[in-house]
This record gives sequence, structure tokens and C-alpha cells, in this order.
Amino acid sequence: MGKKLENKDTEVVEVKTEEVAEKKVTKKRTTKKAEESTEKVAEKKPAAKRSTKKAVKTTFVVQASGKEFSTDELIAKVKEAWFAEGNKEADLKEIAVYVKPEEAAVYYVINNVATGKVDF
Repeated sequence: MGKKLENKDTEVVEVKTEEVAEKKVTKKRTTKKAEESTEKVAEKKPAAKRSTKKAVKTTFVVQASGKEFSTDELIAKVKEAWFAEGNKEADLKEIAVYVKPEEAAVYYVINNVATGKVDF
């Protein structure tokens, strides 16, 4: 049932040929299943289309009371107010900004909790 093989260190190793044959069959079955499932996935996926659209650069400017402010400038003012209250950059998760040009003000909500107003 088994063969005895000697390695270079003259250690006797017994190998059962039946176990080796079973392992080879198992590997072949697994490989066939993997190939079949890969083929099925490839059949289901449609060919990928490449997008030819380019990103469009946008600029948003608020004009009020003879002044102009970009969204970046307004958000920077809101952040300055947040930090002036002793808050940290790491605590800043979300900012919602509401611009009221008739009041020349920006209202904000930070992290759905802190609120405030900044004049521009």
C-alpha cells in the first residue's frame, strides 16, 4: 500500500499512494468548478462602456450688497467661527451652509448639532 522513500538525511518517510491519488482528484474537481463559475460570471456581465464625458469645472459665487463671495470663502468663514469656539478639526464631520443675501449673512449647522451665523 505504501512506498518507503529515503531522503538525503537517511530518514525513512512512508507515503500512502492512495491518499495522494485522492488529493489530486479533489484538486481537479475544484479547479473545474472554479473555471465554470468564472465562465458564468463572464457571460452575465455586459461589456463595459467607457465614458467619454469630461469633468466640468463649476464656480458658485454669491453676490450681495455689492460684494462677491465664493462658496470656498464662505465655508472658510464658517470654519473660522467653529475653531474660534474652541472646537478641533478632527471633530468637524459635516457642514450645512444657508446663505441669506438680504441679511448679508451665512447661517450654518455643523455635525447636525452646532448652529451659528457669520456675516459677510
